[in-house]
Amino acid sequence: MFVLIFGAFIVAAIFAVVYLVFKFKRLITSFKPADNGNKTEEKQEFSIDNEPDPELDSPAEEEIRDELSEGTADDVEVTVDMIPTTEPEIYEDMAPARGPILPWIIAAILVSPLVIYALLDTVNGVLVIVNVMCAWIMFDIIFWIIKKIRKKDFKIYLAGIFAIVYSIAYLGSGWYFAHHVVETDYNLSTAKSIGGNLKIAQISDSHIGATMDGDGFAKHMETIQKTDPDVIAITGDYVDDGTTKEDMIKGCAALGKMTAKYGKYYINGNHDKGYYNYRDFSYEELCAELEKNGVMVLEDRWEEIAPNIVVIGRRDRSFPDRKDMKTLLENIPPEKYIIVLDHQPHDFDAQAAAKVDMVLCGHTHGGQMFPVGILGEVSGANDKTYGLETRGTTNFIVNSGIGDWEIDYKTGGAISEFGIINVKQEN
Repeated sequence: MFVLIFGAFIVAAIFAVVYLVFKFKRLITSFKPADNGNKTEEKQEFSIDNEPDPELDSPAEEEIRDELSEGTADDVEVTVDMIPTTEPEIYEDMAPARGPILPWIIAAILVSPLVIYALLDTVNGVLVIVNVMCAWIMFDIIFWIIKKIRKKDFKIYLAGIFAIVYSIAYLGSGWYFAHHVVETDYNLSTAKSIGGNLKIAQISDSHIGATMDGDGFAKHMETIQKTDPDVIAITGDYVDDGTTKEDMIKGCAALGKMTAKYGKYYINGNHDKGYYNYRDFSYEELCAELEKNGVMVLEDRWEEIAPNIVVIGRRDRSFPDRKDMKTLLENIPPEKYIIVLDHQPHDFDAQAAAKVDMVLCGHTHGGQMFPVGILGEVSGANDKTYGLETRGTTNFIVNSGIGDWEIDYKTGGAISEFGIINVKQEN
């Protein structure tokens, strides 16, 4: 299955590269030279034998013809200003594209950086190439509609210019959103007794080694510590397949330096256990390093972290033997304030029916690349892509993640973040 998907990925990339070469060539050959304002002088000789030209109807030319016909003038040499045509033929008048091969060479050179990017970083390079192709198709359609409405073509290939500018802005902002982390605050309330107010820091989808290494993760932890949280919740995909043991240890050490009144809690995500088994550490070594640094690993179990406050940590839904919500809640009194940590936002109905108070999720990266988030919800893979949703008495929060997986761009509508959830006890 993986081979088929990867093969389709590469075929799409090759098609997109060929498509872009054709489109860049069309853009290059659409430019016409600017009118330099010089007029070309052309000499025409008139004699008595000249036949009248119906297209030459200026008064000066008519006067000359009258003189010639009456014999009052010998052969006359006249200088006439000839103005260049306003619609020159592309290849005849454009010096850079005079030959049919040169535009193709220029187009290939312009596309070559994208190909090099794809060779150095297959996932991100191919995604960029395909996104540029999709942008070009979109603007081709838009300008085709505009041309039909105005009933006139454009002098240059505007669709190509717009596609390039849009792609730079779109992917540039996506890069920024993936690599710049912000704080997102949520303010909730509860009628249950929780001993005052509660502040939870949610850290999700760091994928250490992708958009940040262990040292980069440590810097973000310093920022989060300044918010003085009561609880630190790490909601999965803490590491990735490409994470090194060195970066994993540095990340765990950074968590070890953090303090929280009611503790630090971790649940696994689909990437934490590893897909391809080429990491230089095991999942068991990861859990041991977290525990060593004061982080409690919760796998389908719960802890009463304070009087009347319970945290339930679920195994990721990719584990076939994970417990359901009903089983996890069997021995928890309903008057407790119940916080569920569940990496994938896929069990909202059961969690709302169980009347837990809060569910913290990650996994979606806020949609990552448009339209992945929409497709995830339509297909039923995710109940929500990003943000806060309330069902009955249950508040669901889906975090976009402090980092990213293999993809270096976030164009799905969310920016990289850590969450601060403030829960106020009602009087």
